[in-house]
Amino acid sequence: MKLRGDDKVRNLITCPVCEVQGFRIKDIDRYKIYKCKNCRMEYVEPLPTKKELDNFYSNYTDIRAEDSILKMNALRNIQALSSHGLTNENKLLDFGCGKNIFVKSGNSPHWWGYDKYAPQGPQMITDYHEKWDFITMWGILEHLSKPKETMKQLITILKEGGKLALTTVTVESTIPYQHKPLEHLMYWTRVSIEKLFELIGLKVKEYIPYWMFQKSDIYLSLVLRTVPEEIKSNIYHKLPEVVFVPTNEIFVVGEKL
Repeated sequence: MKLRGDDKVRNLITCPVCEVQGFRIKDIDRYKIYKCKNCRMEYVEPLPTKKELDNFYSNYTDIRAEDSILKMNALRNIQALSSHGLTNENKLLDFGCGKNIFVKSGNSPHWWGYDKYAPQGPQMITDYHEKWDFITMWGILEHLSKPKETMKQLITILKEGGKLALTTVTVESTIPYQHKPLEHLMYWTRVSIEKLFELIGLKVKEYIPYWMFQKSDIYLSLVLRTVPEEIKSNIYHKLPEVVFVPTNEIFVVGEKL
């Protein structure tokens, strides 16, 4: 059977991780969402250009990420990583650090942040020959247009036995998620994470649903985003200002082999 037009293009789209053919599940504006037949991860096509990403992130703000909430979650993430040996004596690189709140919360001269889109200006990795004990990526993996290439570069500066920790959006959560190109480009599964880690020389040490602190009003607005306004306007709650809640993300720790 011969393929024509869009059908032919559709069958040429392959998974960014395992390179198996994907199938189209949704259209959002000019973007198409594909799902891998093998690892079941979901991904955006076409990928945004560098110029489009630079323009998007130069004006990027997230109302869900107030500094006080970021610090609460940073302290919890630090505590979680302490079970994997993290102390403030370790050399740690936070990749995609934003306002650098995670690093500041660690209060260590050995921790460093890197983010090309940081509001205070790019923070640079000064020496790619330097090796780190820990690399962290909080809510970054879903934003990467070339995850394999970026992760392969990062793993070269991680010590043998060093740990890479991340959170990212998963399609396997019971909490609903949204397809949001340009912001989110990849939506992960356990199989796709394990495949990615295998390709770059990491062994999965921990893989669990991610819980976080969030302001109750913001959390409810996200949970109820598909509810009609006339119904939402009649919903009241007596939740505390900040709640500890499940998310549509996973918390993963890998160790370099």
